[in-house]
Amino acid sequence: RPFSRRAVRTERRFASSTSFRLVRTMRFNIFAATVTMTLPAAKAIAKTLPAAAGATAATQPHPEDLSRGMLWLLAMGTCVLLAWVFARVLRPEKIFLRRVPGRRNDLSVLHLLGLYLAYFFAQVLAQTALASALGIQPGQAPGRADLLLPAAILAQVVLLAGGLVVASMTFRLGLRRGLGLSLRHWPWDLARAVLALLAVLPACVAALKLTEMLMPPQWIREHAILRLVPGLDPVWVGPLLLCTVVLAPLAEELFFRGLVQSYLRRILGGAWAGVLGTSAMFALAHWQQVQAVPAMFVLAVFLGYNYERTGRLTAPILIHALFNAVMVLEELAG
Repeated sequence: RPFSRRAVRTERRFASSTSFRLVRTMRFNIFAATVTMTLPAAKAIAKTLPAAAGATAATQPHPEDLSRGMLWLLAMGTCVLLAWVFARVLRPEKIFLRRVPGRRNDLSVLHLLGLYLAYFFAQVLAQTALASALGIQPGQAPGRADLLLPAAILAQVVLLAGGLVVASMTFRLGLRRGLGLSLRHWPWDLARAVLALLAVLPACVAALKLTEMLMPPQWIREHAILRLVPGLDPVWVGPLLLCTVVLAPLAEELFFRGLVQSYLRRILGGAWAGVLGTSAMFALAHWQQVQAVPAMFVLAVFLGYNYERTGRLTAPILIHALFNAVMVLEELAG
């Protein structure tokens, strides 16, 4: 009798694992078939995008033409986004973020406000000191790389170091298990980041172009760092990439996703509440480029969703880094 019960349990476990493998294989095959079916549309989309970009540029006083590489990224990204939507329709439970890793913490508003003020004053004081050393007024040289880049790098280092200290003090399981600052599954996180980048690019570009079409031209402003790219001295290309592709993703994801989103998720009582609240704050942090606020909100939703799904900061950091790299390389390409 005991042998028969053990045999039944073994048979049930085997059937359960076999069914799980079959379902997982079927879902992967459906997703792969969706990508395969949508790939032929990439060429048509890539041919359509230049005409659409030209039509949009005709309505703007200072058009920004998209490079051929960006058009192909947008075409592939549209296919990936459609495939992801189709996969979520087949398995909608993942979109609700009900079974996501917990992040017990003792964060407070004072922690977040103190970090932001330290970041803000570090940048202001650095710009003031550099301007004084160079013998200029900070407001009189908005396009000087030797003034903006060192100050931005210093402020990001302050935000990153302060964020690590606050997280180590407030997350009960520490930086690795509590905050999710881990490289344990970095190949999977990198693959997720590449697919997420392709999916978020068309959504962000569409939000940006639509906002520019509806907004008065005099309200449109370019990011202060991106204004440095045309005519940038080659000596400053390295610091530019360090600032935008390395330090900015690390510091901003640690602050917004790691700290702010974890805090809002705890006090609001839901993962999506934390994602949307943090995304709104992240978008408003780019208020100086008001036309980019909707696009930044879309990007932040993707970043927050991937943080909740994986429980690790690696994926949103890589997505943010790849996104910034694409934007900077697009500017460098002219």
